[in-house]
Amino acid sequence: AAHSSVTFETYLFRDGRVAERFVSAFVERAMAGVPVKVLLDAQGSYGVAGATLARLHAAGVEVRFFRRFDWRRPIGYNHRTHRKILVVDGRVALTGGIGVADMWAGPPAWCELGLRVDGPAAALLQGAFFQDWSLAGGALDLGPACFPAFPAGQAGPLAMVTTSVPAWGDSMVGLLFLAAIAAAERRLTLVSPYFLPGRAMAGALADAAGRGVAVRLLLPGPHNDNPLAYHASRRLCAPLLACGVEVWEYGPAMMHAKALAVDGTWASVGSANFDPRSIFLNSELNVSVDDPGLARAVEAFADAAIAVSRSVRPADLARDRWPGRLLGGLGLAL
Repeated sequence: AAHSSVTFETYLFRDGRVAERFVSAFVERAMAGVPVKVLLDAQGSYGVAGATLARLHAAGVEVRFFRRFDWRRPIGYNHRTHRKILVVDGRVALTGGIGVADMWAGPPAWCELGLRVDGPAAALLQGAFFQDWSLAGGALDLGPACFPAFPAGQAGPLAMVTTSVPAWGDSMVGLLFLAAIAAAERRLTLVSPYFLPGRAMAGALADAAGRGVAVRLLLPGPHNDNPLAYHASRRLCAPLLACGVEVWEYGPAMMHAKALAVDGTWASVGSANFDPRSIFLNSELNVSVDDPGLARAVEAFADAAIAVSRSVRPADLARDRWPGRLLGGLGLAL
């Protein structure tokens, strides 16, 4: 439905049925005269077919790759963009955890959650896109096609966009998570596909449970694209269970959503996982909204997922066999 601009950024882009639908949409809009900019992470989207790129270029779509490998700066290659951003006409923005690959379509379809932002806050996601776009060598477009004016007084719920960039040193996403957990008074729901908290994060969750907050974690189960992370996560859950934290493992498929809801009044949705890579190495983006409606929506999403999930008990972890324990130890060591 774009009329003036499309900007799109993602980590994972793999040729297939889902990618074909995206490519067709990009090509159709570009051929209709709409400027389309597509930013793909060079690692996560490695292997995109040359024919796919040629088709996009032929239609006028500008495609760039974030941080290709450079032997002069090899360490920099470890700093990826993990952001998921789609902005249409500078007015409507989408973010969340979804990538462009067939696993999100299934069967079985990965469990996912996304957030739509309408109005002035979309400019914040647009700005985050152009931040990474410029790092990939793209030109900034600060005109009305990408940053339109909005009528004075147009406002919705109070929203905050948190971005993390490894070069900054401090992790804004990490601070966001810690502050949200510390602020919880009644209940806290955390959804993450890769749960590898450091000492500070694990301590914050344990402290929340200790002061009477109902803390529940919704994590992936055996349907998992990263066995090392899955088994390492189970080992880290053991002390949290002892503190009264509830842990649920999603059953039907890979659970890839990333969200946090606090006290039924505040919620955050975005690309950041609850692990060191998202907190310290990746470019990430989360949108946090002070809005009971969004908080209830995140909690309802978690409720529906928990209904088809398995509760994890200390005895379950004690029964883990040695291959899983070995993988868990290896995952923690890495």
